[in-house]
Amino acid sequence: MESNISQSAVVSQQFAVIVDPFSSGALLAAEFKKRGLECIALISQKNIPAVFAGSYRRDDFFMEIRFDGNVKKISNVLRQLDIRAVVSCLETSVALADRVANLLDVPGNNVFTSERRRDKFAMGEAVRAAGLRAPLQKMSASEDEIIRWVAEHKVFPVVVKPVNSAGSDCVTICHDLDEVKFACSLILGKLNKFEQENTFVLVQEFLDGHEYVVDTVTLNGQTVTCNVFVYEKVAANNVAFVYRAIRALELDDPIAQKLIAYNDQVLKALDIHQGAGHSEIIISNGEPVLVEVGARMHGGNIPAVVQKCAKWSQIELLVDSYIDHPSFHRRAKEPLHLDRKILIHFYISGEGGKVKAIRGQSVVENLPSYFDAFWYVKPGESIAETVDLYTCPLKVILTHDNAQQIEEDKRLLLKLEQENLIFEV
Repeated sequence: MESNISQSAVVSQQFAVIVDPFSSGALLAAEFKKRGLECIALISQKNIPAVFAGSYRRDDFFMEIRFDGNVKKISNVLRQLDIRAVVSCLETSVALADRVANLLDVPGNNVFTSERRRDKFAMGEAVRAAGLRAPLQKMSASEDEIIRWVAEHKVFPVVVKPVNSAGSDCVTICHDLDEVKFACSLILGKLNKFEQENTFVLVQEFLDGHEYVVDTVTLNGQTVTCNVFVYEKVAANNVAFVYRAIRALELDDPIAQKLIAYNDQVLKALDIHQGAGHSEIIISNGEPVLVEVGARMHGGNIPAVVQKCAKWSQIELLVDSYIDHPSFHRRAKEPLHLDRKILIHFYISGEGGKVKAIRGQSVVENLPSYFDAFWYVKPGESIAETVDLYTCPLKVILTHDNAQQIEEDKRLLLKLEQENLIFEV
């Protein structure tokens, strides 16, 4: 733990504590600093998980603290400073952020209900207890118990996944008991993407329908929806669903309105009174059903994309919820409107190996709707078959006034991918 707290900082400076400031959480420090606050990075684990290490911007922070299991010691250090916000940015940081905020007496969520916002099984049961639709499910540390539950309920296909992970990590659709058994073997006792051991496995009924995401910020129980997106997932590389695209919906779209109404009730059931939310919901048989909620911002760089296509984004609203309540309430009265259509295209690699060259970059960057791209693999580095968000080698952001132009550019991206004209392996 660093301890470079000067007396002048204690007297005159306000601070925000950003817990696990990775992925989209890396965007928050700049916004807080724009408002005059310095930021402290509180890392919930001894080591930063490899999949997030590249997004950490240490230079953005006045101070870094690594959590060693003693939350009171951390709180005693932070009490020397004028802390105005404690913000959770990853699934791993939910409970820690709740505890630190509680000890520092700053806005946060109830420490006694943290499990609902972190544990996917507890989350589903809380939603069901509130009278809302939630999938049938079973959690266990025993593969045999999971097999028995599936055999008794006869709800094939089923989804088998870790209780505490993200990004489609080890999520498998199973059509028989042998597949369930194999899926459990991939999870139990193995490390998830947060580099934590999976001690439990979760099995849920498969929900057939389109999957959506609702991004929110809540202040004192008042929830404002920032964005609604629809996912496009496809089967690839022997995996049932891999991200292909994310498309933004307008908030006045009838589907978006149905999702927002349902999600507002979900967040109440999960006892979210303060902070960001990222809810994944499937519309099955015409009605919304919760997949899971991340008590954090939308991951990756998507909030930054929205920031450039609208007057404000989840980033500004989240900071408002901690330090500028008048601005929060003002934005709440003016629903976010996108000036341009947005589509995020995910490249799906069908082979693994070493990348010899990137051939199609200029073609991608000259698409009429091109906005930005993230090349996660460089020449000389290894590329893997894409099976989840963490093995996606390229993400292309398309924005345009004309939806048809975006569709044309998306078709060209698919053609480049299918003909292997981007990565030479």
